[in-house]
Amino acid sequence: MKKNVIRLTESELKNYIRKVIKEQAQAKTPDLESIKSQVVGKKIQLTVDGKLQGSAYRDYFTKKSGEVLTTFLVDSVTVSGTQVVLTGRDLSTIDARGNNQTAWGDVSQFKVQTLTWKGCQDPYYLVARGVQGNYMNGQAKEAKAFPSMIDVTNKTLTDILFNASSCAPDIDDEKDFTP
Repeated sequence: MKKNVIRLTESELKNYIRKVIKEQAQAKTPDLESIKSQVVGKKIQLTVDGKLQGSAYRDYFTKKSGEVLTTFLVDSVTVSGTQVVLTGRDLSTIDARGNNQTAWGDVSQFKVQTLTWKGCQDPYYLVARGVQGNYMNGQAKEAKAFPSMIDVTNKTLTDILFNASSCAPDIDDEKDFTP
């Protein structure tokens, strides 16, 4: 049996290895039971890690990158492919007795309803989806909160999700190969 010799440059070999690692990481389904046992019923402090991605009140939002946005209580966790969705309650909109605050709705406020972790390819941040502020023009009789989303982070939570998904750590500081 004849053996073939394949010649690759160092950069071609690195790209091939990165591609294999990335494909393996994307193919793994997160361990739902492990995640549930570690986060359901826990309070998670969320820090702003980016900009408001979709908001009617982008210019009014007062939180800057690195500031604490809110504390989120996780009620349930679901897995969709490689994404993890955490559903719960935004504790900054609940008073000490557990009642919803009636005064909530300033345009600079954001109420988180779900957190989505996109899997191993974007392991260090979460997308918080919820509603922001309220809008009332001169003719409106009711205030209406607008759907919004913002990038947030919590290192402990993203580490739990990273480990439960068996993500492969990045092997160097270079940008990963993208086909």
